[in-house]
Amino acid sequence: MSKNMSLHDRYAEVSELSGISEEVIRRVYKATRTSLVSSLTRGEKATLPGICTINASVRNRINIGGEQESYIKLKATPSSALATELDKLSGFESAEEKEAEQREEEERLKILNIKQPVITVRTKQINALL
Repeated sequence: MSKNMSLHDRYAEVSELSGISEEVIRRVYKATRTSLVSSLTRGEKATLPGICTINASVRNRINIGGEQESYIKLKATPSSALATELDKLSGFESAEEKEAEQREEEERLKILNIKQPVITVRTKQINALL
């Protein structure tokens, strides 16, 4: 199993995919987190459009001393859009497999460039044939 993507890696990838600076991406993520926490503390569900919906519920448990304590349990449900995208997959890809595929594609392109020389044809217009 591959290692998890770090937060820095996530910012960098979203920045690269969107063409927006990493600083702006960080600010948007921070604002999104603040908005989610705000919704959840009001007892509302928090939705990340196209990603998931987070529900919070207050639960009770008995601690070691026998006293009852309350805590908040979070449950995330993927959006139908995300589930549909994942349903198209038959498994997970590893970073090593993706890099190997990229190397194979680069090699294939190199071979194609060598085997397919560029041919330039020059023609002369002959007025008499027109």
